[in-house]
Amino acid sequence: MKNIPQIINNLKSWEDTLRETKKSILLYGMGDGAEKLLLEFEKRNIKVKGVFASDAFVRGHNFRDMPVMTLKEAQAAFGDFLTVPAFALRGYDCKLFTDFPHELVMPNMPVAGDEVCDKIYIQRHIDDFSYIYENLADEKSRQVMESVLAFNITGDVKKLFLSPDESYSFEPHDLAHVDAGAYDGDTALEFIKTNRTYTKIFAIEPDPKNFAKLRENTAALRDVVCVNKAAWSGNGSASFASSKGRGSTLSQAGEGFTELVTIDSLCSGISVGSIKIDCEGSDGEALCGAVNTICDHRPQIAAAVYHRASDMFAIPRLIRYYYPKYKLFMRKINYIPPWDVFCFANKV
Repeated sequence: MKNIPQIINNLKSWEDTLRETKKSILLYGMGDGAEKLLLEFEKRNIKVKGVFASDAFVRGHNFRDMPVMTLKEAQAAFGDFLTVPAFALRGYDCKLFTDFPHELVMPNMPVAGDEVCDKIYIQRHIDDFSYIYENLADEKSRQVMESVLAFNITGDVKKLFLSPDESYSFEPHDLAHVDAGAYDGDTALEFIKTNRTYTKIFAIEPDPKNFAKLRENTAALRDVVCVNKAAWSGNGSASFASSKGRGSTLSQAGEGFTELVTIDSLCSGISVGSIKIDCEGSDGEALCGAVNTICDHRPQIAAAVYHRASDMFAIPRLIRYYYPKYKLFMRKINYIPPWDVFCFANKV
């Protein structure tokens, strides 16, 4: 089996690639993703010469005092340039990036937090990443982790397709299921396809608009309890940035408040067979709020490990701390950048 230093040491960082290129660096896309990239580039003294977008999004406007061009206009103005995408693609749409006609480098900006999981960060936490890698239960999991780390270092989108696009489903059980970060009910519906013998589903979703869709989409299902709160390490309330679809999150800059709930308090006295956590950067806090449930019932766990730079090692390590005999698996779907990467824990 390889080790993490062998995997990463000879990979060139995206920062070095951008610093050394003789080509003009252009942003592809606008919005929050582009803002994050530009802020990070300013810290690293990386210069962006322009911005372009798909034809449907070009309407003669500027972004950060740069005129937004079409691809053809960018090619006419800059010739052969280096592209930095500022948005995400999933599934078949990823071909737009993998088949792009210009050199493409994509730094993986964090969904939450300020730390970037780049080569320097990975080297600084090499023991943490190595511990998880060495404790993964199968080769597919190691391939997924290798793939994501290689992408985070290089920004090379083709690194993400070294392992198959495959999810990991829960084993059927006749206990309760917790869906923390239930969004519009899509993952609850997915769970029910293979787990029809459950006793109850607790679907936790803090965003009001998502919650309305969640209730509507699960109304015909039996024994689904929809909870309009945020899963956290303690009960209470917090500032919340809503109306961002899947990206709604707890935030100091949020315009409203949401109630907080622990999985332990929600499921007190109830046998839990599985827990899914996908809380847009609050995943570790939600996991901390499930410590008694995990220690008492040893449920199957699926936890997102892609929102924060530390998630890929901190969340699996916390799961193993709660129950050292958990077997750890890592799976992802085809997403650029690598979103929807999950650590799965099973006691068998």
